[in-house]
Amino acid sequence: MVVRRASTIQPKRVRWLWAPGDAGDGRIPLGKLTLIVGRGGIGKSTLLAEFTAWITRGTMRGEFYEQPRDVMYVANEDSLEDTVTPRRCRRPGWVATRASSRTGRTGRPTVPDALPVPDDQAAQPGIDNPPG
Repeated sequence: MVVRRASTIQPKRVRWLWAPGDAGDGRIPLGKLTLIVGRGGIGKSTLLAEFTAWITRGTMRGEFYEQPRDVMYVANEDSLEDTVTPRRCRRPGWVATRASSRTGRTGRPTVPDALPVPDDQAAQPGIDNPPG
Protein backbone atom coordinates (compact mmCIF):
# COMPACT_ATOMS: atom_id res chain seq x y z
CA MET A 1 0.00 0.00 0.00
CA VAL A 2 1.25 3.46 -0.85
CA VAL A 3 0.13 6.32 1.38
CA ARG A 4 0.37 9.86 0.02
CA ARG A 5 -0.68 13.14 1.53
CA ALA A 6 -3.44 14.79 -0.45
CA SER A 7 -1.42 18.00 -0.51
CA THR A 8 1.24 16.26 -2.67
CA ILE A 9 -1.17 15.13 -5.39
CA GLN A 10 -1.36 17.28 -8.52
CA PRO A 11 -4.84 17.21 -10.08
CA LYS A 12 -5.09 16.26 -13.76
CA ARG A 13 -7.62 17.51 -16.26
CA VAL A 14 -10.22 14.89 -17.09
CA ARG A 15 -11.15 14.55 -20.75
CA TRP A 16 -14.85 13.83 -21.17
CA LEU A 17 -16.51 11.86 -23.96
CA TRP A 18 -19.86 13.24 -22.76
CA ALA A 19 -20.03 16.60 -21.02
CA PRO A 20 -23.65 17.72 -21.45
CA GLY A 21 -23.45 20.89 -19.35
CA ASP A 22 -21.89 24.22 -20.13
CA ALA A 23 -19.78 24.07 -16.96
CA GLY A 24 -17.69 21.19 -18.33
CA ASP A 25 -19.07 18.73 -15.79
CA GLY A 26 -18.70 15.47 -17.64
CA ARG A 27 -20.45 12.15 -17.34
CA ILE A 28 -18.26 9.68 -19.30
CA PRO A 29 -14.48 10.08 -18.87
CA LEU A 30 -12.21 9.12 -21.76
CA GLY A 31 -9.78 6.29 -21.09
CA LYS A 32 -11.66 5.02 -18.04
CA LEU A 33 -14.12 2.21 -17.61
CA THR A 34 -17.76 3.32 -17.58
CA LEU A 35 -20.52 0.86 -16.76
CA ILE A 36 -24.13 1.37 -17.79
CA VAL A 37 -26.03 -0.93 -15.44
CA GLY A 38 -29.63 -1.57 -14.44
CA ARG A 39 -32.54 -3.94 -14.77
CA GLY A 40 -33.62 -5.12 -18.20
CA GLY A 41 -36.02 -2.92 -20.10
CA ILE A 42 -35.04 0.44 -18.61
CA GLY A 43 -33.33 1.69 -21.78
CA LYS A 44 -29.60 0.95 -21.43
CA SER A 45 -29.26 -0.31 -25.00
CA THR A 46 -31.42 2.52 -26.32
CA LEU A 47 -29.19 5.03 -24.53
CA LEU A 48 -26.06 3.44 -26.02
CA ALA A 49 -27.64 3.45 -29.49
CA GLU A 50 -28.28 7.18 -29.06
CA PHE A 51 -24.70 7.74 -27.89
CA THR A 52 -23.47 5.85 -30.97
CA ALA A 53 -25.52 8.13 -33.21
CA TRP A 54 -24.15 11.23 -31.49
CA ILE A 55 -20.53 10.05 -31.60
CA THR A 56 -20.61 8.95 -35.26
CA ARG A 57 -22.18 12.29 -36.25
CA GLY A 58 -19.92 14.38 -34.02
CA THR A 59 -22.86 15.82 -32.06
CA MET A 60 -22.05 14.42 -28.61
CA ARG A 61 -21.15 17.31 -26.30
CA GLY A 62 -17.69 16.69 -24.93
CA GLU A 63 -14.10 16.22 -26.08
CA PHE A 64 -15.02 15.17 -29.62
CA TYR A 65 -17.89 17.58 -30.29
CA GLU A 66 -18.06 18.37 -34.03
CA GLN A 67 -15.53 15.59 -34.70
CA PRO A 68 -17.32 12.44 -35.95
CA ARG A 69 -15.64 9.35 -34.52
CA ASP A 70 -15.75 5.61 -35.08
CA VAL A 71 -17.59 3.44 -32.56
CA MET A 72 -17.28 -0.26 -31.83
CA TYR A 73 -20.60 -1.43 -30.43
CA VAL A 74 -19.95 -4.60 -28.43
CA ALA A 75 -23.16 -6.53 -27.88
CA ASN A 76 -23.08 -8.83 -24.88
CA GLU A 77 -26.73 -9.49 -24.07
CA ASP A 78 -28.46 -8.26 -27.22
CA SER A 79 -28.44 -10.02 -30.59
CA LEU A 80 -26.94 -7.96 -33.42
CA GLU A 81 -29.54 -9.27 -35.87
CA ASP A 82 -32.80 -8.90 -33.96
CA THR A 83 -32.06 -6.14 -31.44
CA VAL A 84 -29.05 -3.95 -32.16
CA THR A 85 -29.50 -3.51 -35.94
CA PRO A 86 -33.25 -2.75 -35.76
CA ARG A 87 -32.58 -0.15 -33.04
CA ARG A 88 -29.87 1.36 -35.19
CA CYS A 89 -32.29 1.60 -38.11
CA ARG A 90 -34.80 3.43 -35.89
CA ARG A 91 -32.08 5.89 -34.84
CA PRO A 92 -31.65 8.18 -37.82
CA GLY A 93 -28.19 9.59 -37.65
CA TRP A 94 -26.08 6.52 -37.04
CA VAL A 95 -23.29 6.85 -39.55
CA ALA A 96 -23.16 3.18 -40.53
CA THR A 97 -19.67 3.37 -42.01
CA ARG A 98 -18.35 4.64 -38.64
CA ALA A 99 -20.14 2.08 -36.43
CA SER A 100 -18.98 -1.54 -36.15
CA SER A 101 -20.38 -4.37 -34.08
CA ARG A 102 -18.50 -7.36 -32.77
CA THR A 103 -19.37 -10.50 -30.84
CA GLY A 104 -17.52 -13.78 -30.42
CA ARG A 105 -18.74 -17.15 -31.68
CA THR A 106 -20.12 -17.94 -28.24
CA GLY A 107 -22.01 -14.67 -28.09
CA ARG A 108 -19.49 -13.23 -25.67
CA PRO A 109 -17.80 -10.05 -26.84
CA THR A 110 -14.27 -10.26 -28.15
CA VAL A 111 -11.99 -7.40 -29.02
CA PRO A 112 -9.07 -7.87 -31.39
CA ASP A 113 -5.57 -7.10 -30.13
CA ALA A 114 -5.32 -4.10 -32.44
CA LEU A 115 -8.13 -2.25 -34.17
CA PRO A 116 -7.39 -0.66 -37.52
CA VAL A 117 -7.16 3.12 -37.38
CA PRO A 118 -7.99 5.03 -40.57
CA ASP A 119 -5.01 7.04 -41.84
CA ASP A 120 -6.93 10.32 -41.53
CA GLN A 121 -7.44 9.72 -37.78
CA ALA A 122 -4.14 8.18 -36.77
CA ALA A 123 -2.65 11.50 -35.68
CA GLN A 124 -5.80 12.87 -34.01
CA PRO A 125 -5.89 13.15 -30.22
CA GLY A 126 -7.87 10.35 -28.62
CA ILE A 127 -7.63 7.73 -25.95
CA ASP A 128 -4.49 6.21 -27.48
CA ASN A 129 -3.12 9.54 -28.73
CA PRO A 130 -3.54 12.02 -25.88
CA PRO A 131 -2.86 15.64 -26.77
CA GLY A 132 0.72 16.82 -26.18
